[in-house]
Amino acid sequence: MVASNDETTSDLTAQIDWDRRGPLDLGGARPSITSLTGYDAGRIHVLDNYETLVGRADECDIQVLEPTISRRHAHFIVTSDGVEVFDLRSRNGVTINGHRVQRQWLNEQDVVGLGVNTSFKFAYVTESDFRYQEKMFDNAVHDSLTQLHNKRYFLGMLEQHLLTTRKKLGTLNLFMLDLDHFKAINDNHGHQVGDAVLRHVSGLIRQESRNNDVIGRYGGEEFIMLLTDVDAESALRIAERIRCTIHQNTLSINNLHIKLTISIGVASALEVDGSPDRLIALADERLYIAKRHGRNRVCFNSGENDLTSASQ
Repeated sequence: MVASNDETTSDLTAQIDWDRRGPLDLGGARPSITSLTGYDAGRIHVLDNYETLVGRADECDIQVLEPTISRRHAHFIVTSDGVEVFDLRSRNGVTINGHRVQRQWLNEQDVVGLGVNTSFKFAYVTESDFRYQEKMFDNAVHDSLTQLHNKRYFLGMLEQHLLTTRKKLGTLNLFMLDLDHFKAINDNHGHQVGDAVLRHVSGLIRQESRNNDVIGRYGGEEFIMLLTDVDAESALRIAERIRCTIHQNTLSINNLHIKLTISIGVASALEVDGSPDRLIALADERLYIAKRHGRNRVCFNSGENDLTSASQ
């Protein structure tokens, strides 16, 4: 495998005289590519614009966080004659049905390979086809109760972020978050109230997160969160903000007023040299240090005294 962590991927612009009258119209069907690989398998992208840029860079229309993908890897150009794909002098190339190409028109069901591990299937889809496939993907990657990412999808995103940001591991931070005394809530008030608590808390976590943070339900009453492009000090402030918000927002349901708290373990990818398993284990270790010291705390170091303020 050849990684493409270079910052000098060519800005080659495809020279095309496309028909400005509009994209190809096949009775309402629109061109699309559907991911076939990785944690994103099943995600559909409709090629609604003349030009769609694919690559690792933030400015890409379709961003693929995979280390063998160049920052600006390929263009898909939609014209009244069809759809053509262009390799933007990427390091690891573009293939159509296994054959490397520089540029080529696409046919229905062609498989477009980018880099070493990424592939898409090209097809024309109706609006109903698109909505159905989009819903199927959404159901596959989200937890049905909280609507956060499920564990499988979150772990895939975590691995890809760690692989593609080796030079900025200090800006990747992971939270393990666990509701305090959740078993008692279920035992005393029933699972319906317990489910309401999980929905309430997941909404508060989303409320206090940033747009580019990745949040998942790890299992039961445990949540997991990945923060990108943030230093450890800022990550700690966000964790403390989440803790305080949950502590301050009582859930009222069925004439009950339930006071909630959460414990959080914080770890930086730099501490474990970018290993996803070790990063989760370290954040989990710190979560249980917070639990041992009375709960409703944030632990940001494995030292027993490295905790933020507790219950207020």
